[in-house]
Amino acid sequence: MIDWQQTLGTTTRGLRRSAVREILKAAVQPEMISFAGGLPAPECFPEELIRTASAGLLDGDQARRTLQYGESEGVAALRAHLGESVSVPTERVLITSGAQQGLDLLGRVLLDRGESILVENPTYLGALGAWRPLGVRFVPIPMDGNGLCTDALGEILTRERPKFLYTMPNFQNPGGSVLALERREALVTLAERHGFLIVEDDPYGDLRYDGEALPSLLSLAQAQGIGDHVVHLRSFSKVVAPGLRVGWMTGPPPLLNAVLTLKQATDFHPSTLGQRIILEVIQDPRYPAHLHHLRETYGARRDAMDAAMHEAFPEGTTWTRPQGGMFLMARLPNGMDATACFETALQEKVAYVTVDHFTIDDSGKDTIRLNFTNASPEKIREGIARLGRLFSSQ
Repeated sequence: MIDWQQTLGTTTRGLRRSAVREILKAAVQPEMISFAGGLPAPECFPEELIRTASAGLLDGDQARRTLQYGESEGVAALRAHLGESVSVPTERVLITSGAQQGLDLLGRVLLDRGESILVENPTYLGALGAWRPLGVRFVPIPMDGNGLCTDALGEILTRERPKFLYTMPNFQNPGGSVLALERREALVTLAERHGFLIVEDDPYGDLRYDGEALPSLLSLAQAQGIGDHVVHLRSFSKVVAPGLRVGWMTGPPPLLNAVLTLKQATDFHPSTLGQRIILEVIQDPRYPAHLHHLRETYGARRDAMDAAMHEAFPEGTTWTRPQGGMFLMARLPNGMDATACFETALQEKVAYVTVDHFTIDDSGKDTIRLNFTNASPEKIREGIARLGRLFSSQ
């Protein structure tokens, strides 16, 4: 018999299954109302735009070009279009198989065992999952309603020399916060002063329902002449369709060259068909109307969840009301253990995810993340009512 504990590599032994992906297996049960995953609404996929794009790409000589092997960097026309949108040249844009692949590749080319990286606490669990097996040390940065606390960061930097800082400045996952403008400016200044890289992950930036858009960390760094201090990641999973698996990243040439070299050893190139569909969709004159529809639909669902929680959740519960994105975060009263309530919630046919999965110190057992984009307002009201009855009975 093979002893798999000894046969598997040390990196593999450090892997953990994604809590959210595991919860999604339970969430597909009939009558289950799931607030657990970060799922867009399938009824909002731009099916007609994708159908039109696909038909043209799969016709004659165009089909032969589309279905052939492609460039490792990604389709040049798509890279040029995306680069123009963030004021960087085409050669500084790399297409990835979803933004998650970008996080994985960045970790593998940048990080050595024992090195430290700065992360918001709580932070995106997919980033933790990608980098934890590399044996790095996560240094948590406190958060509040205006994003990561740059005053605390300044103090941390007096004793830490991080390889990079990872942040989601727009509608952070799981908390939904937006990094305030003055903190964005302070963060870029600190990155230059202390010589670290910022990894700016922005999958939700196009999903704003209230307020005015703020400049990206990349654009602020460019304005100061230090654009090489920022790696910028984006994705089309939230605004077009996750099944196409198209994300992208920008960064300084030496870093992108290392990422590209590693990428060639993993998947050769991202899906050419998916990339060309995305390019056709985002250049379609109907695309702005699609984005408007998404924002209206998701904004209404956020409002429905907020109102339902006011009606159903026990007194003392506090939660965020994000200006955009896909999630809000709720803290239950009196230190209630949301992890202990989870199995009962599944029996009541409603699912959520606890925030301890997103924290460095396993805190957050009294806090839950709720997705409001995937369920209709009617299901949101019913699901929140079920949770309200459960939490009120504890």
